[in-house]
Amino acid sequence: MDPVVLFPESMATALIFVTRPFSLCKLAIMISLKIMFIAIHTWIELLVVTINFHLNMFRKAMVCFTGLILFPVRVLTALPREKMLEDHLLQMQIEMDNLIWERKEIHGQFQTSVKEIRILGSMLVEVEEENDKAIAKIELLKVEVSALPFSKLS
Repeated sequence: MDPVVLFPESMATALIFVTRPFSLCKLAIMISLKIMFIAIHTWIELLVVTINFHLNMFRKAMVCFTGLILFPVRVLTALPREKMLEDHLLQMQIEMDNLIWERKEIHGQFQTSVKEIRILGSMLVEVEEENDKAIAKIELLKVEVSALPFSKLS
């Protein structure tokens, strides 16, 4: 065995023996740090959840309390509005009844006007027929007058 070959191997072995406890110590410290960080993180999460739980309970209690306090106020403000809406509805129903009544009256007037228009149309036809007869009679009389001798006219 050659001392040149053995020296580097022995140095490597010595280096391993010297550094091995440090690496084991480092590993032990890292594991303990990880455990400590996990424990700290768990406690922080537990604290946050506990605080949020209590804040949510407080918020819900405040909402319920506010609702209980404001409910009578809302009821008292709703009653006049309800009365006002009922009055408005009654006025609208009265107005609708009036409009229906006016519509019936206007429809009756329209029917009467249609009848009058028909009567006036038939009267107009009769007057036109009488006018045509009168014009025809006038034309006939003009022909007869023109047929008469001039001496009878004077």
